[in-house]
Amino acid sequence: MSDPIKTFPAPSLDVGEVLSAPSEAAARHAAKWEREYRAFLALLPELMKTHQGQYVAIHEGKVEDSGPNERELMERVLDRLGNVSFHVGLVTEHEPVERLPRYRATQRKEG
Repeated sequence: MSDPIKTFPAPSLDVGEVLSAPSEAAARHAAKWEREYRAFLALLPELMKTHQGQYVAIHEGKVEDSGPNERELMERVLDRLGNVSFHVGLVTEHEPVERLPRYRATQRKEG
């Protein structure tokens, strides 16, 4: 005969621990990125004159690097600075609109 099926109790999950406030390091990272983003917005009028249509990397409130390809720019900045917070933004008058596909449920008409 086969062995009987063993039933184990469900694991006890402490949801409070999982959903707790972000770590201090994560909060510092978010605050740093926010400062870089605000610096990008403040620099945008001047950047429109010198870098229009290009991506710029902002670090410590200044333009660290720029270029036409976002991925290559990010790789250059990461190689130079390491894993630190910085902002990469496209210098344009209007932010580009990005569309995300999503599932749409359709209803069948009866009758």
